[in-house]
Amino acid sequence: MPARAAGMSIRTYLLHFVQATGNTPVHWLISQRVQGSPPLLEKTRTPIEEIANAVGFDTAVTYRHHFNRFTRTSRSAYRKAFTRRDAP
Repeated sequence: MPARAAGMSIRTYLLHFVQATGNTPVHWLISQRVQGSPPLLEKTRTPIEEIANAVGFDTAVTYRHHFNRFTRTSRSAYRKAFTRRDAP
């Protein structure tokens, strides 16, 4: 446990974590996972289920929920914005 390794109580550790990052550890971790996914959406055709697993989410449903919450857009809309279309 990080708190014990730092010689702190859990409560003190959490307080310092929030002061340092502006987020709780769980919120910070979820945001890091979401932030890790745009390159996969932008540059690959990897299925959403595989992207969800690659960035640490158990299911695509959970990933979708958190992606939408953090970016205020859907994964498919985000991916479409970066899909290269050939000129006619």
